Amino acid sequence: MGKLVQEIHKRLRAQGGRMTTQRRLILETLETLANHPTAEELFALARQQDPSLNLSTVYRTLRLLEEEDLVSGRIFNEERRQERFDPAYPSEHHHFMCTACKSVIEFE
Repeated sequence: MGKLVQEIHKRLRAQGGRMTTQRRLILETLETLANHPTAEELFALARQQDPSLNLSTVYRTLRLLEEEDLVSGRIFNEERRQERFDPAYPSEHHHFMCTACKSVIEFE
């Protein structure tokens, strides 16, 4: 379990939540990606590990973690309304998005 997953597990437990197997898988997948994935991208990668995973579970998990300020969702493309996710950071940071390759670059 990576540091991100451990930290979110600790914070989730402190807030009365629990870490299910599928939540852990979604977080571990999010932790391995540095490009602010969409829910669909997370689903596609996590489903390789657990074929029983549903897209609705990914969305519910992301919303729950967002409500608990453990994950942040941001819309980088207003036209497509494509929300991308990353762990909630304690410090403020900003993003650049390359219009050609769609990669997201963080900076403080």
